[in-house]
Amino acid sequence: MFTATRADTDVDGRHGFRPQLPEGGEDVAQMEAELGGPDLLGGTLTANRGRASRQVDRDRRHEAVVTLRELGRSHDYRDRADAGHGLAGFAEMQEARGPLLELVLDPGDTFVTRVTAEAVLRRKDKVGLAVIASALAVADSNHSEWIHTAILDVFSIFSEDRDNAMRLCEEMLRDTDDRVALGARQLHEILAEIDPVLRPVQYGANTLVRVQALESPSGHPAGPAP
Repeated sequence: MFTATRADTDVDGRHGFRPQLPEGGEDVAQMEAELGGPDLLGGTLTANRGRASRQVDRDRRHEAVVTLRELGRSHDYRDRADAGHGLAGFAEMQEARGPLLELVLDPGDTFVTRVTAEAVLRRKDKVGLAVIASALAVADSNHSEWIHTAILDVFSIFSEDRDNAMRLCEEMLRDTDDRVALGARQLHEILAEIDPVLRPVQYGANTLVRVQALESPSGHPAGPAP
């Protein structure tokens, strides 16, 4: 049997028991058996380390968002654009969405709007599309034009990307947030007008290639894109 001894007071002032680890190999084996075996003991330690590592990662991501939010308040439009580009990678975090929306609708320079909107759209997920939909719902004509430009740049190449974005917009039409639902309708309309350059075409039984959605000078469809 292994014994437990009173632990020293920790940094929080709490007391507890800690196992007195034996030195002999046989006693270690006995302790492992009593704790459920070496696999369980090792698995518990691994799980604890994993939880600690995830907490550290969350803390670091939070710190990064805080730093980028501060940068987004800079008087220099280039700093704000960089902040928007960086925050796009954290759009799934609740604390990043408000600052992102503010930067998409930046009142000082539409360059910030253009850079931030494109970075958010290049996530090509529902989170990013929801941010842009929220912006579109309240944007003035000037901001709307630059958001529209960013949408074209991101979704004019691959038809799969455009089609998936349209499907996500259709889901957001039922969003409980009226602003997101309204903007999703506008975003869906913009996407529907895009004719992507590359689209998948089935050749033979299993061969899938992308071809340019253009015609050759002879009027026939162009061949597969290189």
